[in-house]
Amino acid sequence: MLLSLHNWFPQRRFLRAGAALGLCFFACWESASAELIYSKSRRFRIPFQFDAAELKRLGAKEVQLFVSRDGTRWQPFESVPPATSKFTFEAPEDGAYWFSVKTVAASGLEYPAGPHQASLNVLVDTTVPQLELTLEENEPGRVRLAWSAHDDHVDLTTLQLEFMEPGGTDWLPVAIRSQERGQTTWTTDHAGIMQVRGKVSDLAGNTIDATVQTNVAHRPNRANERPDAGKPVAQQPEKMNTVEVNAAVKSQPLVPQLTSATSGPVPIVTTASTPLANAIDTAVPPVETVAPAGKLGHYVNSLMFRIAYNLDGIGPSGVGHVDLYITEDGGKKWYHYGHDPDRSSPVEVNVPHDGEFGFAFRVTNGLGRVTSPPQPGETPEVTVTVDRIPPIAKLHPVQPASELDQNQVLISWTAQDRDLGEKPVALFCSTAATGPWEPVQGWQPNTGKFVWTVPPMLNAPFYVRLDVRDVAGNITRVYGDTPFLIDRAQPRARVTDVESLTSSPQ
Repeated sequence: MLLSLHNWFPQRRFLRAGAALGLCFFACWESASAELIYSKSRRFRIPFQFDAAELKRLGAKEVQLFVSRDGTRWQPFESVPPATSKFTFEAPEDGAYWFSVKTVAASGLEYPAGPHQASLNVLVDTTVPQLELTLEENEPGRVRLAWSAHDDHVDLTTLQLEFMEPGGTDWLPVAIRSQERGQTTWTTDHAGIMQVRGKVSDLAGNTIDATVQTNVAHRPNRANERPDAGKPVAQQPEKMNTVEVNAAVKSQPLVPQLTSATSGPVPIVTTASTPLANAIDTAVPPVETVAPAGKLGHYVNSLMFRIAYNLDGIGPSGVGHVDLYITEDGGKKWYHYGHDPDRSSPVEVNVPHDGEFGFAFRVTNGLGRVTSPPQPGETPEVTVTVDRIPPIAKLHPVQPASELDQNQVLISWTAQDRDLGEKPVALFCSTAATGPWEPVQGWQPNTGKFVWTVPPMLNAPFYVRLDVRDVAGNITRVYGDTPFLIDRAQPRARVTDVESLTSSPQ
């Protein structure tokens, strides 16, 4: 290769800010296409490398830069001596620009010969994205946040929303799905100014920050609340994927000679597929969303879920109603959630916010006989904890693990969450920053480090990915920034000649 653009962190697909930026992309003139790079500056440098011996042999006198707005029609932009080693380009406007370089020899011939081949494709974007936030109080103690992010090249992976409770000092993450438009609601027990801040960037690195606030009234004393028996406690949230929980119904005997049904064992909670789960391109061992050791109940990451139940002790009059009761304080206070309209398992439940909810069933026979509603202090038949906040995780650079075994590397990380479970961490590797990804280690305990023996067939630089999953099924995924290379070559010196440094005696 005679000439190439300078290689500098190719995994970064946008240019850093500055008055003059170095475009850092590696390409051969023989390549048929060039990766798109985003720049938020119209002025940048284009460094190039050359083979000094080859240029000397050709008697190269200049290096020419050509630019195109469509990749097919080319215009000369600048000619520089080879020793300059860079071009400085300033775009007249935002948009896409293709670049090609040719070397002119002393004979007047151009290298490489033939049509131009784009070796660099830059999209200049100086426009800052738009982020609109709307925060309002729907009812005392309950707020609704809506957001809208606008940009032709918005990077939704950078969307962050945080809130601060009235009178608080800490910013807490708002659990959302990364999409251009959306809304969410939550409740607070504090009165005063609720603040929300957000930011999002585009693929060029332009970033917008937005803030919004609203006044929150004091939430009524829940001890005085008594929801309408015909209206569910939880209002309908935005549509979410569902999860299923199985529980047995504790029912009153429907005829005198039958005995009461007892609560059976509570099976494992299994979560349905979500967009986040589908994004995993490598099969990963499933995580059972049962409670961690020492805790009871089930964990889900959706405000909507189903509770499956069994009806036992059904008499000749059949089943009149299946009623569900809900508690948010472990059974100190119970509220009537509603009826299961089809009296057939499962019953669908919507809750208004994250937290721990307890449930109990009561069944009425066809003649209207029913057990008394759950009483204060009665233990829930099943407990479900809703947790939509993903874990916080950080992946550290890969390091050699041993001086004696060059095939061993140390992968280290930090992961935090209220309920990570017993095996919340999985590791993956890939020779490309964008995958495909192969498993390094399946779900394992959160030890903070793992010594990996790199397979002999992996001779290329590789990237590492960290997945952290809590017991509710929320996943945080972290990608390594730089590749790691194991060089198994062992250079050796070979004596080729011995030459005396002093003259021989005459």
